[in-house]
Amino acid sequence: MAIELTKKGKYRARLNYRSIRRTSTFDILSDAEQWGLDQKALIDYVPPVIEEIPQIIERPPITAENITLVDVFDQWIETEKAKHMDRSQLTRIRWYTTEEFEHYDTPVIKLDEDELECLYDVFDEKGYTVATCNRYKSAFNSLWTYINVSFKGLRGGDGKQLKLRKKLKTRVSPAACLEFGDEAEPHKRYLLKEHLPQVINAATNATPYPPMRYLFLTLLFTGQRIGSIRRLLWSDIDLKAGTVRFAGNKQKNGKGQIKQVSPILVEELKKYRDKVGLTSKWLFPHPKDSTRYLHTYKHYWDDLIEAANLPYVLKVHDVRSTHSTWLIQSGKSIESVSNALNHSDTAVTARYIKVGEVYSDDSADFGSDLGELMYG
Repeated sequence: MAIELTKKGKYRARLNYRSIRRTSTFDILSDAEQWGLDQKALIDYVPPVIEEIPQIIERPPITAENITLVDVFDQWIETEKAKHMDRSQLTRIRWYTTEEFEHYDTPVIKLDEDELECLYDVFDEKGYTVATCNRYKSAFNSLWTYINVSFKGLRGGDGKQLKLRKKLKTRVSPAACLEFGDEAEPHKRYLLKEHLPQVINAATNATPYPPMRYLFLTLLFTGQRIGSIRRLLWSDIDLKAGTVRFAGNKQKNGKGQIKQVSPILVEELKKYRDKVGLTSKWLFPHPKDSTRYLHTYKHYWDDLIEAANLPYVLKVHDVRSTHSTWLIQSGKSIESVSNALNHSDTAVTARYIKVGEVYSDDSADFGSDLGELMYG
């Protein structure tokens, strides 16, 4: 390296090292000398070769306690039935192993109808027809049949057969409770107010589940999902304040909510409490075991709808659409309705509201005329 003094009294350092040329100017000689040493060190520096070792995340061996739909599908796809299945049906079955299905990685033994209720919102958001929804339901049933009937064929990580059947929450497919409607029948998707008395009368008198009237009215006036309603505790109800608390762990989006409800529902729940007493911590207990909440409801709902003799199909989940539709009819904004349904996005709420039919039904305020309809 050469260092020269310039006419301006500066030190210019010139480096020619290993065919690399560099130049720099300094005020102090020692800085120029140090620069030369640093540059040589940089040129001589050879970065170490770091071998990239792929990080392998080992999954625990498959057992009866942790096997998921993904694992089941991986084994089912090798069966003769799967190899000869229609491609479109195979695609629908495979869908349950993707992240679009909320419980794709939930252990199979923990799956029941509560987990499958998320399909109502997913299919509403996708705009699927009744026919398409029924085909997805059939697809899940096919996979569950393999779990339930061919359980001896499922194997764990050690290659041994899994003793899975006795550990399932339900041997009947959890999707069996889902009601997407009859493809041949008209589907209104919400209840007309003029038919409310028929439904209430049927709920009061025509089902073997005595609290059905109060279950239906709680669904109607809160707009919550059936899974959240069935797991309500009496401690969630504040009859003095007129509120119902929905814990976050009972909500699809995980967000808790304290909901102010109509005085009509408050009075109905007071009558219900006076009638049955606080014999169970659950608002709607199992009919044969008051220590459990109402687990299966579909046959009670079917009895109700048959007795109501409506000119259209009405599913349990349609009561939620009824709540949102009636609120819009009464002049509420879509933002307030979205908040009432505990949605995080108004775009989701819009799918619940049957805009094409709403304004042809000249209904008054949600609550103001219901008392007359209900009590005459």
